[in-house]
Amino acid sequence: MQTSLGKPFRLSSLRGQAVLLTFYGNTCVPCRAETPWLVEFQNKYKESGLQVVGVEMYGSSAASIQKFAAEFHVDYPLLVGSDAVGDLYGVGGLPVNYYINRRGILTRATEGAMPKADMETFVQKALD
Repeated sequence: MQTSLGKPFRLSSLRGQAVLLTFYGNTCVPCRAETPWLVEFQNKYKESGLQVVGVEMYGSSAASIQKFAAEFHVDYPLLVGSDAVGDLYGVGGLPVNYYINRRGILTRATEGAMPKADMETFVQKALD
């Protein structure tokens, strides 16, 4: 995968960190609703070893992804997704979130909107 700036990105570069991998769309209403929470989780749990990574799945341009990042003050990597990436990760509806612990083990996968408190619980379990 590549960042919105065209730089290569590998999840393996995050070994030893808990990861919240979120597949989203810039115009997806539930995705936009949860983005401030993701920014909050990144800031709140960064020192504990969390890294949020977003993958934009609507084929948006780099400029529109950067505009989205500025609008929501996103301070975590945003990657450009594709149909192949969606197929690889089993992405159907959006948002899709994968919670991965420090050992690289998937601890929870969710699809669709959910309460912030549930998402935070899944983040905390990935950090344990």
